This record gives sequence, structure tokens and C-alpha cells, in this order.
Amino acid sequence: MNFLNTYGPYIGSLSYGVVIGWLTMYYLRKVEKKTIAGFGTIISVIAGGGVLKLFEKLAETWWLYPIGLILGIIVYITVALLMGADPEVVAYGKINIRKKSVDLNS
Repeated sequence: MNFLNTYGPYIGSLSYGVVIGWLTMYYLRKVEKKTIAGFGTIISVIAGGGVLKLFEKLAETWWLYPIGLILGIIVYITVALLMGADPEVVAYGKINIRKKSVDLNS
């Protein structure tokens, strides 16, 4: 049997998960104002109908998709850290903390 016919769906499922995981981390890291609507969009992309339709024909390949998601997130974080990104920003996204000045003399 041909290698691509045998292992192609498994490789495709894993690769699809890696790409979606990478894009999810990119969104979470780069978007300054995170909203519930944005979070809902991420969830719908990760667990949406496209994923279900993709794995309809070969049900045994579905378990590679979440593994690919995790790998995509890990690879994105690793690449960002190797390129010199601030570890706190990589872990938590853009942090906008406004420090309030406190007058201790009053």
C-alpha cells in the first residue's frame, strides 16, 4: 500500500492541529483587547464544524488533532522565546497593567 494513502490522514490530522494551535496562540498573544467574543471565536475554530467534518470519514484519526493543537502551542511558545520575546508576554499575552500612584502621606 502507498505510504501517503496509509499515513496521509494521520499526518494531515496532526498538521491541521498544529496549524490551528499556532494560530490560536498567535491570536492570544498579539491581540491587545481580549473579549468574550474573541474567546468564543477561538473555541469555535478549535472545536468547530470544520474539524468534525474533516474527521468524518476516518474516525480513527481524530485523536491526533488535539495532540497537534498542543504541539502547535508548544512550538509557538518555543519559537517566540528563542526569538527573544518576553516570557511573561508569551505566557499571558500583552499585559496592560496600570499602576496607581498611592499617596502614603494622606
